Amino acid sequence: MTTQEPPSDQQLEKRRQFLEKLLSTGYDKAATFTQILIGAGYAGFFAIWNWVNPYLSRWQTLTIAALLGTSRVRSQPARPWPGSVGVEGRTREAHLRGDDAGVGDSTR
Repeated sequence: MTTQEPPSDQQLEKRRQFLEKLLSTGYDKAATFTQILIGAGYAGFFAIWNWVNPYLSRWQTLTIAALLGTSRVRSQPARPWPGSVGVEGRTREAHLRGDDAGVGDSTR
């Protein structure tokens, strides 16, 4: 049996960078797709609401507006730029690195 030498630190670093880039790209595409679906769903909700609005009483209209508005605000966390701090208090890049330094610190 032949034994294979363990990979060097440089090879391990290249693999780590490749996997980090692969995961980051997949995460970004999935996040974009999710945002598109959520946006299309809310567009549909508001379109249907606009269509049936003439048949609703005032309190029904206000209730739907409040519920849809609350749902829309709660479903979209405020992350104005890609490096902004997430819910757990660290950037996505820090999460991928496994870096817990600065957790809870705000960069805004």
